[in-house]
Amino acid sequence: MPMYLVEIHALPSPAAVLEDPEGAYVNCWIEAADLGEAVCRALAEIARAGWEPEAIRHGAIITREDYAGDDDDGLEYFEQALIDKAVCVFYTYPAGSEDEEG
Repeated sequence: MPMYLVEIHALPSPAAVLEDPEGAYVNCWIEAADLGEAVCRALAEIARAGWEPEAIRHGAIITREDYAGDDDDGLEYFEQALIDKAVCVFYTYPAGSEDEEG
């Protein structure tokens, strides 16, 4: 089954107990039959973590070969997703941060 990398912008839910982040960009490595299933599972994982998905920014099939270059950021998450079938990493930013426009 293919592995997908889905990037979603999310906001903390009102019930979330967090250190005042404005939002987050969430990278989700999801093993799924197709992109639609990967997106649905990523959205569910984000909601389960207490966040409200706001916008899907990117989604594509990803393979180990995509990490073959010098820039292997994400390889450990890809490999963990091969075991767990889903890994989501939250990159939060505080209110007023330049990252919220990213």
